[in-house]
Amino acid sequence: MTAESALPWPHHRSLFFGCDFVNGGNYWQDELERGQIISSGPRVASATGTSAVIEDTCEWRMPGGPVQMTDDRRFTLSVPNSRVRILDVDITWRAEVDVTIEKSNHALFAMRAVHEITPWGGGRLVSSEGKEGEAGTFGQPALWCAFYGRRRRAQGEPVEGIALMDHPESPWAPCPWFTRDYGFASPTPFDWIDEAWRLEAGRSVRVRHRVVAFAGDPQEAGLDELYRDWIGA
Repeated sequence: MTAESALPWPHHRSLFFGCDFVNGGNYWQDELERGQIISSGPRVASATGTSAVIEDTCEWRMPGGPVQMTDDRRFTLSVPNSRVRILDVDITWRAEVDVTIEKSNHALFAMRAVHEITPWGGGRLVSSEGKEGEAGTFGQPALWCAFYGRRRRAQGEPVEGIALMDHPESPWAPCPWFTRDYGFASPTPFDWIDEAWRLEAGRSVRVRHRVVAFAGDPQEAGLDELYRDWIGA
């Protein structure tokens, strides 16, 4: 459901957590000299027949420079039924030095859908608020945004899609979304700020999202119910 080689924007790939303009570095696109997010090595914390938890710790730094930020990532994968796959993302993002982030549309957690289910590929982009397409969803708050359509155009091929959900306890909730009809979607907090965002050394924020890959359309998949289940509403 996601694009692994999303040219001509190679920095828009699959599911991604990063940020541009962190203390002058770039942890989203550009060369590695501008910034790297370095994994300590993912590990499986637990697993069952229908779920798994993967944990990782990452350092944000320029080569040879001090660590600017760290993040502790916890990914919970689950299969509630044959038509839904869920990835719950829980990230604690911590400043190791005083951090300043300038206005940027490249932040924080994002998805890039495979071409065939995007509006450019004949699919659809919709939000929890009933908005559609880039024109309706860009800059608008939403609980979730989803791309869906047919991966192949042959008669009888199923409709399927992918949704990204934003947690209401996010520091930026309700966050406007940055969306593109070619397949990009992210609740992007720093594209809408008037002044630089700062986080003092030792302080952290918690970033939570749910990704749902589903068969059918958003209503058939029960995205609203999956969102309520996730937040405990």
